[in-house]
Amino acid sequence: MTMERDNVTQRILIVQAHSYLNGMLQRGQQWLRAAGFEVDLAKLADGASTSFGQDAYSLLILGSTCHDGPGFRLLKRLREDRNDVPVIIASSRSESDEKVSMFNAGADDYFVLPCDADELVARCRT
Repeated sequence: MTMERDNVTQRILIVQAHSYLNGMLQRGQQWLRAAGFEVDLAKLADGASTSFGQDAYSLLILGSTCHDGPGFRLLKRLREDRNDVPVIIASSRSESDEKVSMFNAGADDYFVLPCDADELVARCRT
């Protein structure tokens, strides 16, 4: 069973911007697939813009460890290019200034890793 909205399968791209988050984001990929989403994984934020532009994704989950790293730069580049795909930031950082920086750059949601499967799936369904 695949997750559909308006008869269109929801495709999610998870971008790993830092090796520190790899294991957590790979678990997230497994959880989302089990919930019926089509999920692709890109290892580097700077290399992800190529795969992101070639495929139609309904959501981008961007692993990020700081507001000036490659994940942040990808988010800014997407918004500067007027790409309005929803972006959820998955970060190990819980500081308010980090969250505010990401929201100001165009993030639609932000959650702190680790998280559980139910929370991740619920965020992707909305």
